[in-house]
Amino acid sequence: GVQTCALPIYPGSLLVEARDFVKVLTATGNTLEARDYLVQYLSGGKELNDHGSKQVKTMWLYLMDGFSAEGNEVELSETFNMATANGLQYDAAVQDIMTSFYASRNNVAKAKEWFTKPIVPKAGAEVAYPRASTLLSILHFALRNNELEWLNPIFRSIVQSNPDKANWDVILLWAAEGLEKGPEEVERMMDVMARHNDESYKQPDMDTFNKLVESAISRKNHYLAERYVALAERRGIRPNAKTYIMQMDYRIDAQDLSGAQGAYDALRAEDLSERQDIRVANKYIRALCSASSPNYDKIMSVVTDLEERNARLEADTLSSLVILHLKRGDMTEVVNSLQRNVFHHDLEDRDRTRDAIFDYCLDRNNSTAQVWDAYTVLRSVYPETGRELRTRLMTEFFDRRRSDMACHAFGHIDRKSTRLNSSHRLYL
Repeated sequence: GVQTCALPIYPGSLLVEARDFVKVLTATGNTLEARDYLVQYLSGGKELNDHGSKQVKTMWLYLMDGFSAEGNEVELSETFNMATANGLQYDAAVQDIMTSFYASRNNVAKAKEWFTKPIVPKAGAEVAYPRASTLLSILHFALRNNELEWLNPIFRSIVQSNPDKANWDVILLWAAEGLEKGPEEVERMMDVMARHNDESYKQPDMDTFNKLVESAISRKNHYLAERYVALAERRGIRPNAKTYIMQMDYRIDAQDLSGAQGAYDALRAEDLSERQDIRVANKYIRALCSASSPNYDKIMSVVTDLEERNARLEADTLSSLVILHLKRGDMTEVVNSLQRNVFHHDLEDRDRTRDAIFDYCLDRNNSTAQVWDAYTVLRSVYPETGRELRTRLMTEFFDRRRSDMACHAFGHIDRKSTRLNSSHRLYL
């Protein structure tokens, strides 16, 4: 295992420090070391109050989460046995970890076993409910493995038990995906829920509809996604930032760029402090750049919006934008775009943008003057370009019957390690 700087193990150690230490170890792939630490901690023999017991339970959950993330079934099972031996009860949190682990691996027998194992209710509660994340995991498991006949009675019983809002949202997904109900039937189900449940029932909100939209997108049914957005608006529920981001995403996939622009315009009025739109904005720029007739003003409007928020362009987006500027002959924008972004990229992303410009240079549809301009950009922005690529560019200029440019390119190569072949000498 990885050597760790362990906290001292003695009964007086602060539980919060111990909990945080275990959390860090499990999050960084050192779950075995974390378990050793917890075992040593518990061996101190300190009697725990209620607060202490909760902290220890949290540490056991961290360990189980860690082994689950590492895909270590043997140690996950061993840790569960150790935890239960130390008083951990099989509640909704433990059920979530164990069920989701086996469901994600399509282990039918184990997923069913852990999901149907009775769970302990929360303190003061008479009924124990699975977590919404558990229901979602087991729903997708059943869909993948043709186990709806087994799952449907379980979900119907949950419907009768007046679950919370998060679980209602998953039940609606079950209706849409498992029972293949359309938006109108899902809406009727919402109305029935509202009539037959007490005042604790929370009405569907945009988060509810966003999950249905995501479900439609996952099935590549963009028309269905639009119908769910329209249904939400008809019920007086306003789309939020996540809705507009999803709309942009699937409208771009459908090559509906005018529709994507409409979603983008609406998105700009939302709170984007978490910068959750950056990925789809980059995708939109790439789509606009690759259009048969790129709308330059729209492209630069989105680029400017990102620049004003100090957001960097992704490597593929920057490549598309630079090629667009090269084709327009706007070298100032080429240089400005690269200087604003490329020096913030890692080496792999730098290479991707460089290779895009290099491919542009080898494209015979581009004039020699355009290729020379692109070559000067490569020289100045990517001085690390190796001799192999530089030699190929030199050859390209020879093939274009521009030996003068080829000689300039040759002059930029380390002469000690480069030789001209016989065909190049003919041009000279």
